[in-house]
Amino acid sequence: MTTQTSLTLLTGSNAKQKRNVIEKLQHTHFEQCFTILFRPSSVQVVEKEGDFFPLSRFIGEVNHHIEVNGYETLSSIFDDLSSRNSIHHIIVDVHPLSDIHLIVECLPSTNLKHLHIIDAKDFWFSYFSEHVIKQQYGEDLDYTLGEKITEQIECADTIVVFNQSKLSERQIGELLAFLHAIQPFAVVNDEHTYDPTFMENRKGLAGARSHHMLFDMQKKQAISRCNVRLLYDFGISTYLFTRDEPIDFSRLEQFLITLPAEVFRMKGKYVDSNTKETTFISQVGSSVQVETIVTQEKSHLSYLSEFLFIGSEIDVEQLTTKLNECFTENVANQRKQL
Repeated sequence: MTTQTSLTLLTGSNAKQKRNVIEKLQHTHFEQCFTILFRPSSVQVVEKEGDFFPLSRFIGEVNHHIEVNGYETLSSIFDDLSSRNSIHHIIVDVHPLSDIHLIVECLPSTNLKHLHIIDAKDFWFSYFSEHVIKQQYGEDLDYTLGEKITEQIECADTIVVFNQSKLSERQIGELLAFLHAIQPFAVVNDEHTYDPTFMENRKGLAGARSHHMLFDMQKKQAISRCNVRLLYDFGISTYLFTRDEPIDFSRLEQFLITLPAEVFRMKGKYVDSNTKETTFISQVGSSVQVETIVTQEKSHLSYLSEFLFIGSEIDVEQLTTKLNECFTENVANQRKQL
């Protein structure tokens, strides 16, 4: 792919708001802009009866030049389009149920930008929705909407939040504080202040899409929030737990199943006391879905076990007590007392 062709990944759900952003991008690039709808055929949704969030408000589409349904075909299509002198910018309208990490792997990081759209009115309803996304790609996996939304936000360079005026000052403050906690790198705008020219001139955050780099930045922010009393955090809190010992994974699993509802996002790195493997773990909201990624980064860990919690009015003392019970030393001591 040539370096002259720039790319914008556009994630989010509301079709009307996506259309608004695409029109701004097209106006910036005039007639040299090409739009692709990416809708994976490997995904289906199982609707939860009685869920407060209707999927009809989450899934929509806008006008596009072509539609792509497979992750494998993206790379060759980009190569073909970028070889055309008439195309200087490519927009990929990403279906909201897509796996953003698989898409990023298919694309060159040079000149790649990622813009995520949020409807302030619907965000929390969609985030805590119990609809199930079934992905049949590689191994069969189940996700919640909240997990997909979080993945896309954590990969974004720019976030545009629509309908902020429909919320109270506290409500929008809570939402913005949460977004900043899970993606410290991103620029957050509303529909009036979003400027595609600024985004075009800003360096993309391809490196920030690494699990480990983003986690490190989120940890630094959590530490800074502990050291400075924030007057305008609107109830959103972060807590970083660290301990320089391996953890018992079976007990950690039980801890995650009973994770308090006040925790919206958890991620961490730890060394398993049985396998001695270093693992990255991630969980969203009340979902018990746990994704583990075996890494070889033990030398880069400040602590053998570290977990970051983001949520609303988190009970730090309770989390600390329960996490300490997951360590082998504590388990042995409890047995001695019996």
